[in-house]
Amino acid sequence: MLEELRNLLVLQERDTRILSAQKNCEQGPLELDALQKKLEARKQALQAHKMEAQHVEAERKSLDLDAQSKRQQIAKSKTQQMQTRKNEEFAALEHTIAHLEAEISTTEDKELDLMERYENAQRAVADETVLFQEFEKTVLHQIETVKQRTENAQKEKASLQASREPFLAGISAAVLDRYQRLLKSKGGRAIVPVLQGSSCGGCHMEIPSQTVIDAKTGAKMVACENCGRFIYWQE
Repeated sequence: MLEELRNLLVLQERDTRILSAQKNCEQGPLELDALQKKLEARKQALQAHKMEAQHVEAERKSLDLDAQSKRQQIAKSKTQQMQTRKNEEFAALEHTIAHLEAEISTTEDKELDLMERYENAQRAVADETVLFQEFEKTVLHQIETVKQRTENAQKEKASLQASREPFLAGISAAVLDRYQRLLKSKGGRAIVPVLQGSSCGGCHMEIPSQTVIDAKTGAKMVACENCGRFIYWQE
């Protein structure tokens, strides 16, 4: 086999691994972003439960203040009743008191409902907090794993790029240029073996007999006439 062909095969092996490492490098930030969004969404869900509890409690307190205000009005009306000597005024105050007492009763019913809702909301917060802590622990572990994998891929890529340099000197500029173009256009497979003695390992089309002979003797660089890939005879 030609030395140039050997160098080309080693180069392709390195470049294939570099492409894989590069994909991992590019995938890392995407995975991290997706994990961060999942974590943020879960935080928002927990916050929503907390906000619901706060809203219900604020509404209950507002009703309680309203009930207290009405009780004060009732007390004031009863004092006025004791002071008046007019039957019509006494009756009007009695009507006002009855109306306020009915409103207080309605308010107290609402308060009881809100107290139950608040207890349920508090339980939901407690349950979701436990689930969030477990979820956060899992996601943070996944984030660290992705970061480590990305860092390893970056190191591997740098190492592979350095290791391919010695083989470049043994490849002519014309062959190297064609190889690099084929590598991009043919999905990382610029040089392929002859399969079953007569077909291209890339496009699987039949190779002319003379081209097969040239590949087998290894006397010169040859290529598939159909796809343009370099081909070689694999013992």
